[in-house]
Amino acid sequence: MELWQRLGTSVEILLPLAISFYTFQLIALQVDIHRDLIPEKISSLDYFLFILFFPQLIAGPIMRSTDFLPKLNFPEIDKQRMKQGIFLLIFGLFKKSVLADSISGIISPLYLEPDQYHSASVYIGAFGFICQVYCDFSGYTDIARGCAFLLGYEIPENFKGPFLSTSFREFWGRWHITLSSWLRDYIYIPLGGSRKGELRSQWNMFLTMCLGGLWHGANIAFVLWGAYLGFVLAIERILEPKLVQGTNIISSKTIRFLRNTITLNLFLISGLFFRAGSAGKNSVSFLFDLMKGFQNFFSGKVLPRWEELLLFILLTIGFNALQYFPKSTEKIEKRSRVLIPVFSVILLLLLGVFGDGGGEFIYFQF
Repeated sequence: MELWQRLGTSVEILLPLAISFYTFQLIALQVDIHRDLIPEKISSLDYFLFILFFPQLIAGPIMRSTDFLPKLNFPEIDKQRMKQGIFLLIFGLFKKSVLADSISGIISPLYLEPDQYHSASVYIGAFGFICQVYCDFSGYTDIARGCAFLLGYEIPENFKGPFLSTSFREFWGRWHITLSSWLRDYIYIPLGGSRKGELRSQWNMFLTMCLGGLWHGANIAFVLWGAYLGFVLAIERILEPKLVQGTNIISSKTIRFLRNTITLNLFLISGLFFRAGSAGKNSVSFLFDLMKGFQNFFSGKVLPRWEELLLFILLTIGFNALQYFPKSTEKIEKRSRVLIPVFSVILLLLLGVFGDGGGEFIYFQF
């Protein structure tokens, strides 16, 4: 036990804010230049504008030079982009200040002593945490994209309704998309990708996800988080043909619901490692306390305000539905003349009720 606790100790190194995000962009830029994907020389001004573009500087999305640099001198400011930008700012502020910060306030006491709570409370708290991370990070991305739209630029989406995914591979293709694609293009494919046989392909994916976990922090819990993701993705790829064969006797809606439920719970487990990594020095002992909490079937404290947490979880799933079905967002934007002032007033009122916490964004630490 003592050995595991030592392994769970974070390496405390003073690093500049957002170093991981602009380091990724710098690496991608140098590799793209080496691959001759950028046809012209980049001026010093364009170089620093790309690296220090303020809407996404602190926590992404991770931009590609091949997408951003050609548009740098040609900003497009029109009515449609202005509407999109304002809606994104409203939704982003709501996700962060109303949902993420409120969820954090409810579940934080549980994570101080998870072994003291009933297993049902630990489960809903764990589900609340993945909702908090989504609302916090997706909210930041919406704000960043909204600011960029108002300046006449478009930066990539980072989330596309991951909570409605029906497989872990689909989930990871909709969650932190710019990191997933970066890991694929600059680590997985150079390692050999899927070109050298099934076994090597699974190993490459596992190693890529481990490195992705290490990117989040020099902590054994983050490495275990990445290893867990890589393991689940590999197992799913192996079992997928057999799973498809066994779905003929069950209705498609039932299959979709079951696959979505399994996918969400698999991701919920990964959230335990992620939360432990955020615990810093005591990450491994924190994981053991969480496991003890899940064993409290007939005893333990009940999470206060769990009814509110359920409401916030449902709202989180609602925002996922907006991203998963883009046509619903288009319908909202068509009524922008009425909805923008209405949503703005509602947001201001809700910020007055819920927005007193002012917690920092989770991904600022990376």
